[in-house]
Amino acid sequence: MNKIKIYIFFFVLFLWCSSLVYFAEPDFDLFARLIAGMSVVENGQVLMHDFYSYTPTNPVWLDHEWGASVVIYWVTTLAEFFHKTKFEMLIILQQILIFTITTLCVLCVKIRKPQFSTPYQILYFAIAPYCAGVAFVPTIRCHLFTFVLFALWILILESYRVNNKKYLLFLLPPIMLIWANTHGGCLSGLGILVLYTVGEALNKKDYRPYLITLLVSFLMLFINPYGIDYVKFLLMAGTMDRSLISEWQSPFTMLDTTSRFIVYSVFMLGIFAVQMFFKMADFKNYDKTKLLLLLTTAFLALSHAKLIPLFMITSSVFLFDDVFDIFSRNNFLKWLNNPENKIVYAVIILFASLFIYIGQYIRFINLDIYPYQAVEFIKQKKLTGNLFTDMTIGSYCAYKLYPQNKIFMDGRYEEVYSSKLLEEIRNFAKQKGDNPMSVINDYPTDIVLLFSNNKSAPVKSTPISDKLQKLGWKLIYKDGWWFILVRPDYPYNDELYDDFAKNKNESFHLDRYEYYDNNLLDTQITFK
Repeated sequence: MNKIKIYIFFFVLFLWCSSLVYFAEPDFDLFARLIAGMSVVENGQVLMHDFYSYTPTNPVWLDHEWGASVVIYWVTTLAEFFHKTKFEMLIILQQILIFTITTLCVLCVKIRKPQFSTPYQILYFAIAPYCAGVAFVPTIRCHLFTFVLFALWILILESYRVNNKKYLLFLLPPIMLIWANTHGGCLSGLGILVLYTVGEALNKKDYRPYLITLLVSFLMLFINPYGIDYVKFLLMAGTMDRSLISEWQSPFTMLDTTSRFIVYSVFMLGIFAVQMFFKMADFKNYDKTKLLLLLTTAFLALSHAKLIPLFMITSSVFLFDDVFDIFSRNNFLKWLNNPENKIVYAVIILFASLFIYIGQYIRFINLDIYPYQAVEFIKQKKLTGNLFTDMTIGSYCAYKLYPQNKIFMDGRYEEVYSSKLLEEIRNFAKQKGDNPMSVINDYPTDIVLLFSNNKSAPVKSTPISDKLQKLGWKLIYKDGWWFILVRPDYPYNDELYDDFAKNKNESFHLDRYEYYDNNLLDTQITFK
């Protein structure tokens, strides 16, 4: 393909990657990341102690995402310069990162010199990020930086393997230094080097450069604000039980959001199996590094939904030739082997433009995910005290309400809180266990904010509401999805309770999406 057609390819690819995130909701942990990044940008220090929870926390907060948090917060500070909302700036950052991941995959294929086609196959590289989309949305998350660097490492290692550019391996330890201080997913970089070391040894090739790079890269983990404790934490976090966290469960347990990836993985693994069958007689010469990378990342992705992009990256790179080999054998599928197919380009541009156009007009903060109206009620009514809510929205409540309110816990379960608190939240939500009311009996909880009994609500909390009211807790707010109760001896305010009894708080029920979208990332927290 000539340069103009290549430019068109990357423009359409960027348009497509951009369109995938236009319906994204703010991520639950985004607000904790903004606080952490704000501390570094405004105060020049990495935040090491929790300050907005009223429950016992670890003495030191080992934040494995502090570097990514700095980037995320810094991007929001550019909103005024670009005449965008902070939320829109984060959408743009997310678009750039997803496009970068996909572009690195394209370059990896180019380095590997595809046998059956050019690497500029727009449909092939449009399907991959689309099917992995569940791990790319909601809005910007720190693990996107890991996926970018994971793809970059594959590119560098394949450049060395194919073209013998040894100097490229010297880039990996410095990149690991950045990666280790950006996101804990840096362990996947070490995993890649382990697989390349073993794979090249099985290929009867010189594996020592990979082994040496692995050892030097591992030492880079110790250069961080926390010292050796950080490395211990990374190893602990990498092996801890996360069975209670939905995104760490298998994609097969959440088919409503992962069905696209399941179809993609079945197709790609099917292609892989067919090609392996054809080449079984010559298995001795088969690329063992490719085999290990595909099987390992497939296992990780099919075990944990959060790791889906790892298989998307390796499969789109290493199975490119296999896929188009199959297409070239079938007369009906040969048209897919045309990198300049104008119809495919036109369809992708049409759908991408449609997604972007619609997304600009219907984007809003979803009432059944974020209690933005209930939080506004707490803020405006000045309901001070300790606020219990589910950990998923904990950082949002802290970000919007601190210092007026402190929270029970948020999504920083790895770094800040003990596993006991997470278990107590689950027992309270399900009213199970030996002490299901421990979150209000054993901790100084003043206010409870939970899902209501609306049939459309994601979680039904009616038994909790009824039980708390029988214990004397006062119901002071309720909308379509959320309710607020205060403890029995909470300071009485006639106007507050009368307003609720007379249903005068209905102004908080209004769908003021534009207002909340524009003010979503405003906070009273500051480190200046």
